[in-house]
Amino acid sequence: MRFLPLLLAASAVSVTAQSPLTTTFVNNNGNGVGGMVFFDLDVTDPAGIQVFALDINTSVASGGIDVYTAPTTWVGNESNAAAWTMVGGGTFAAGAGVGLPTQVCMGAGFYLPQGLYGIAIAQDTATSQSYTTGTAPFQLVYSTAEASFTAGGSNNAHFAGAPFNPRVWNGSIHYNLGPVPGTCLPAATKQVYGAGCNSSYASFYEQMDTASFDLTDTDLSATNTGAGYVVLTSAGTGSLPVGGIDPAGGTVVTLGDDNQVAVGTLGMTVGSNGWFAVGAGNSNGYSPTVGTMLGNPSEAVYTWTDLQPNVSGTVTYEEDVATGQTRVTYDGVFGWNTTDPVDIQIDYNVTTGDWAIRYGVVGFANPEDWIVGYSPAGANADPGAVDISTASVIITEGADLLPLSVDSNTPRLGANWDITTSKIDAVSPYAVTFFGDRGPPVPMLQRGHDAPGCDIHLALIHDDRTAPLVADTMMVSIAVPNNASMAGLLLSAQSVCFTLTNGVNVLTSNGVEGMVGL
Repeated sequence: MRFLPLLLAASAVSVTAQSPLTTTFVNNNGNGVGGMVFFDLDVTDPAGIQVFALDINTSVASGGIDVYTAPTTWVGNESNAAAWTMVGGGTFAAGAGVGLPTQVCMGAGFYLPQGLYGIAIAQDTATSQSYTTGTAPFQLVYSTAEASFTAGGSNNAHFAGAPFNPRVWNGSIHYNLGPVPGTCLPAATKQVYGAGCNSSYASFYEQMDTASFDLTDTDLSATNTGAGYVVLTSAGTGSLPVGGIDPAGGTVVTLGDDNQVAVGTLGMTVGSNGWFAVGAGNSNGYSPTVGTMLGNPSEAVYTWTDLQPNVSGTVTYEEDVATGQTRVTYDGVFGWNTTDPVDIQIDYNVTTGDWAIRYGVVGFANPEDWIVGYSPAGANADPGAVDISTASVIITEGADLLPLSVDSNTPRLGANWDITTSKIDAVSPYAVTFFGDRGPPVPMLQRGHDAPGCDIHLALIHDDRTAPLVADTMMVSIAVPNNASMAGLLLSAQSVCFTLTNGVNVLTSNGVEGMVGL
């Protein structure tokens, strides 16, 4: 679909009416549920208009409105229900939020012949409306070729009490010229699809419930390459004795429930819930979460679950200052509020950065999940879970390298479709966003390009844009004309940038697809 030529040509397409008539969505006031907003609408075209939808400014997720008209004006009729006739109404189930239009469809709508009308929009008991106090710099009159809006007032109840005014109703009036039934336009949408290439991560983890724990009698060994880790999994070697680092047998660590203790002279900290850290300050939480693990302030090796070393087993710390080797052994420590023993041993070498985890017996009555893995200090990106027991090798990087990515807002009629590309390689002076038709991912290797993991997400390319970089981010914008004939049009985009990490010096992003609408 050649959508860019359509976008560029759409502004020149003539339409039979200048619908919608839009006021503003820059609200600074509002009323509660069950209130009303009034304004005057002067239908100036001799053919009249058929109103079939209203966009309102509301904070609620779902609700409804009724629309009333009065002859000539709302002024003086705000407390006289007998002066008004209900002409339409509708509901909505997905409010867009304050400052954005929420469309209320009214079926075929209602017809207003040429003339001046008072309009009242009555909210149901679930719906509030945001509006604007009509003082400078806000205007009070908004017009199209067929109709003119003049700001009115508001009440907190239906046709009751003195109105607050001037108040500018926030919204859009969608209409056809003449008594022609209308059709509501679809809401604008966007979907991110596929994946960008060149992603690698400094952390790894597996999260599993106790019943699914499958690392009993398993060893993990991690070698620091200077640019991350190579982690190997192998069958365990039996019991987990203490004294392998410190012939004297190490030091028994006194741990409370859900706490941590600094140990030895090499800067290590032991957590009561099965983790070993290079430094202090990590969470003492008993319920392991990925976000906490990836954001903890100190580098750590995790076999994190809810343990109770204050009532069972022993925790022993050993170190060899000459080699930098440290070790903590959890021997027969129960899972919290169980009599199920757990045997775990964790090594960390502060000189080389190498580490290891060894599992002996692991009980299956523990009340909390397990998180097993490793994460450096500070904020780290989520690499997604890995199945440690089936992975022959796990490789991490020294720092997160996030994929080139593209995202956007929704392409709304009369607004800009903003496409943002982020994580642009530092060696790239710019990025390019291509526009075309969405297609299935095609590996660049299939096209003869040496870019492992990089996919093409556009079936056809029709145009491209670029813009100045701001740090590692670029945004390009396309103006979407306010033309109802474009509703439902699909737009797709993907970005590329330069790199030194593959043979063709190109990174590709994921794709983003938007559908033009309200």
